[in-house]
Amino acid sequence: MTGATGTVAEALALADAEGARLWPHDGKVHYRSPNAISHQLQSLIVANKPELMERLAQWDLVIALILMFEADEAVATSGVSGTDGEIQEHATKGEAAHWVHDMAGVRAACALIENRVRKLVAQRRQAA
Repeated sequence: MTGATGTVAEALALADAEGARLWPHDGKVHYRSPNAISHQLQSLIVANKPELMERLAQWDLVIALILMFEADEAVATSGVSGTDGEIQEHATKGEAAHWVHDMAGVRAACALIENRVRKLVAQRRQAA
């Protein structure tokens, strides 16, 4: 699984190092990140798109549980309310995806929960 500029494993490792969450949807690799992703990560995604889409969609119970734990931990440690409507909506979708072994759905839901937490924390800081 080697692309022009690196492998799928390198893309996933770099995404993790940058704090980016990747998931496949509608033939595209989507991402959420606390910052803009690097040019290197963008290049790896483009160079490895078909293989990356396949890898991101493969069910992996351990990764699913880790992602769900990290999303839950983001809510718990941020001080934002887990009863926020958007967080609840994404959590419900993530749980449903988990039950049917939809890895892309779990990835998307967890990324969107973490993104919502970052937004709520930023809003709270601006209000203070």
